[in-house]
Order: sequence, then structure tokens, then C-alpha cells
Amino acid sequence: METESILITIGAIAVVLYALYRRYLLIKPQIDEALADGKLTLDEVKDLADDVVDFVEDAKEIVESMPSKSALNKMTKADLIEFAQGHDVDVSGTKSQIIERLQSLK
Repeated sequence: METESILITIGAIAVVLYALYRRYLLIKPQIDEALADGKLTLDEVKDLADDVVDFVEDAKEIVESMPSKSALNKMTKADLIEFAQGHDVDVSGTKSQIIERLQSLK
């Protein structure tokens, strides 16, 4: 693999990990609350599992709703930024960098 491909792959992995971390932060309060007393009841496990299922369904929806790379390329940068912000994707950099970050969510 050439250096550029390695760096692109590392960058894509970093974006995916960042997106997962942001989603984890959304359910972290429920996890902390469930573990606050040092005991984990079956109901708390069920509630946490429901939160994880919701998380996975949200992630699936993001992947399924993501336009093709061709469609993203046809968007203006302003529209692309708005779309990326709606998916909690960093909007800094060039249009092609934003598209790469969006594509890495798939």
C-alpha cells in the first residue's frame, strides 16, 4: 500500500471511531445512572439494551439515507456542509474532504 492510501484509510477509521464515540456519549448518561448504585438489575440491562438497539437502528438509518458519492459531488459546498452537520460530521476542509468523511459513515 502506498503512503497516501494508508493515510486515507487511517483517516476514514478515525472518522468512524469519532462518530461512534459521539453516539456513545448520547447513551452514556443512561449507563452511568444504571451503574450509580453499584448494582445492575435486569430492568437496567434491558433499558441499556434498548438504547443500544436504538443506536444501531440510528446508525443503519444514516447508512441507508446516505446519498451516493456522485450525488454528494453534485451538491454545492453550502448544501454539503448543511447535510454533514445534520450527520454530526466535521465540515472543515475542502468539499472532497467533507464527502470522504460522509462516505466513511457507510
